[in-house]
Amino acid sequence: MKKRLMGWLLLLFIWVFSLPALAQDNAISVYYNNVPLVFSSPPVIKDGTTYVPMRTFLEALGYTVDWDDDTKTVTATGKDRHLQLTLYQNQASVNGQTVSLSTPAYLQDGITMVPLRFLSEHSGAQVTWEGETNIIFIESSQNSTPAKAETSAQAEQTVLADSVVKITTGHIQGSGVILTDDGYIATNFHVMEGAKTLTITFHDKTTYQGDWYVAGYDSARDLVVLKIDAQNLSAATIGNSNTVKEGDAVTCIASPEGRLNVETTGQINGISQDILSSTAFVTGGSSGGGLFDANGLLIGIISSYDTASHYMAIPVSHLTKIKLDDSISPAQWQTVTPSLVAPENFSFYTWGLAASITWSPVYGADYYKIYTCTEKNGTYREMKQPLTGKNEWNWGFPYSFTISAFSDSTIYFKISTVIDGKESELSPAYGVTF
Repeated sequence: MKKRLMGWLLLLFIWVFSLPALAQDNAISVYYNNVPLVFSSPPVIKDGTTYVPMRTFLEALGYTVDWDDDTKTVTATGKDRHLQLTLYQNQASVNGQTVSLSTPAYLQDGITMVPLRFLSEHSGAQVTWEGETNIIFIESSQNSTPAKAETSAQAEQTVLADSVVKITTGHIQGSGVILTDDGYIATNFHVMEGAKTLTITFHDKTTYQGDWYVAGYDSARDLVVLKIDAQNLSAATIGNSNTVKEGDAVTCIASPEGRLNVETTGQINGISQDILSSTAFVTGGSSGGGLFDANGLLIGIISSYDTASHYMAIPVSHLTKIKLDDSISPAQWQTVTPSLVAPENFSFYTWGLAASITWSPVYGADYYKIYTCTEKNGTYREMKQPLTGKNEWNWGFPYSFTISAFSDSTIYFKISTVIDGKESELSPAYGVTF
């Protein structure tokens, strides 16, 4: 059977992307005038030099950026500065004067990556690199447009921000969303995991450090609902995450890196039963914040992001299924651990004799095991990775791995979750027909 199975399937590649937002310690965040700057390609540290995408960086400062594909030269024109550099050359031009580069610019996936030092010295902005937290701060008024009166959309976002809080426990900082005016607040399980103490900071910067308990949770989906002793809070209005479509405009409100209720906007760029992915920037500390639709309705709870510009939220439909009939005290809560359950919502996409496969992520999973068979009720065998020879697989968005068959067939899969060396029961059998 094993030889037959290997004859049916050819492993093509594995996508391993998603991690909790608060676990992305090496990601580089960029703030322009204290607002997160979203890049088409993330900044990187290469051989000790920090590089950033030149176009995104300079357009945020008001520059016009042009690219000459024949000479591989990028030109940026600002209010009183003209910058020009060519890929892989150790010099550039600033207002017609030649300057040296310690390391040259290079092309990465079609994006011009430029040493941060060059831009900090010659862009006209004040650029600060905070190495301990991997944050770049850009401060500039030179090329910024004058401040305008607050629009109705901005005013609406301010109202939305009243329903979002910063959550600080004894070991981590995250965000949360007020669900009711009498103190029910949603956040992530990984924000509250093992929490002994709790400080909640509201949008008006007042704080709460009173009594609290966990009213309900779904650890597998990384959700918790807290109850605090408070009244007359500004609650979010819950929307319908089942009607969200790709391209829909969204607003994320959270507290990245502890900065209270930062608002970023974007569009939905991926949807599954368990994930709403958008281009609205999040980073560490955003976990538990709110994802709102164009009408200001809460459609998701921010949970994670990956290296492919998927900023992910848990659909609010999962939140509304949590029963709020628990009264778990802080002391009792410290003993609660992630549930060891099999993944749900197996899904796949086929084209020809290939299929991309994924399942619902289970919070706390160290990895997953996959078992396959050519008969639904037959004997299932471990599906091992060709490079490691181990049956250890990671979850990714939108798909976890892709396989290819050599001929028309149906392959059945069962998946389990492994946490701290313990394996869950197997999922039901799911068939993929090529």
